[in-house]
Amino acid sequence: MKNTAKAPKPYVTWGLCIALIIVWVAELFIPGVIQHFAFLPVLGLFEPWRFITAAFLHSVPSPFHLAFNTWALLVVGRALEPVVGHVKLALAFGISAFGALMAQCLTVFVDPNAWITPTVGASGAVFGFFGMVLAIQKVLRLPWTEMATLIGLNFVIGFMVPNVAWVAHLGGLVVGLVLGAYTGWVLRHSTYEVVPGEGVDDTHFAANAPEPRENPDTTALDAPETSDATAPDGSKGPDGTDSPTAPASPVVRRVTNTTTRLRDLAVYGGVFAVLLVSNWAFYHFNYETIYSFFK
Repeated sequence: MKNTAKAPKPYVTWGLCIALIIVWVAELFIPGVIQHFAFLPVLGLFEPWRFITAAFLHSVPSPFHLAFNTWALLVVGRALEPVVGHVKLALAFGISAFGALMAQCLTVFVDPNAWITPTVGASGAVFGFFGMVLAIQKVLRLPWTEMATLIGLNFVIGFMVPNVAWVAHLGGLVVGLVLGAYTGWVLRHSTYEVVPGEGVDDTHFAANAPEPRENPDTTALDAPETSDATAPDGSKGPDGTDSPTAPASPVVRRVTNTTTRLRDLAVYGGVFAVLLVSNWAFYHFNYETIYSFFK
């Protein structure tokens, strides 16, 4: 009986990137897509789906907006998804996008025209991913200056380039920092197990497992000595001759159970609940202003 594991593939990340491209192409050929699905604070009360659909829209016809967000989402998402998992990455994308546009609603107190100014783009969700990575690095005491610099440069660009919703970026970043801080705490206090890589059974893995060094401070392991001509499991090459075939690398897997899953659900659901309450408060105390646009 085999007990093997493999590193998670970034299916959600690729799916989101493909969805962004498909929607952008649809914008080019289907009139009214942006008008019906972009976010405007004045319409958020009556058409709440715009809080999410706006994240999949990008300005047309120039592909620059789409290209940058898709590239950033692909780079950061591929690194983040194996850590948090498929479901939580998708939830983080949606919650960050929602938080970004909730922050954008606050601009109406500075500029009344912001009520009817459309906002599109996955930038808020991307900044949420940026914040998650930065918070995880900080909590785990990993090098974090590169990510902080990247975030800072993007904020500078947001101030220099016109029509960039930097407040939405900030909102997505704050949501990502909260989710990332929780994720880092979980990673730091979790129990882990080492399982053989895909295609390697337990017997092979145990027989070829290296012995740890006596120095407890080192994390490296001494590799088992093998012949240059023969693989550790005695396998042969394609031509029938003995050839060295390295076994699949072991995979470190976090041990999860019902309690940890319920805790994840409570934290992600709690962040979303806070945003929902903020959404209700914003529209509750501004409904007169909103209805004035429809008179």
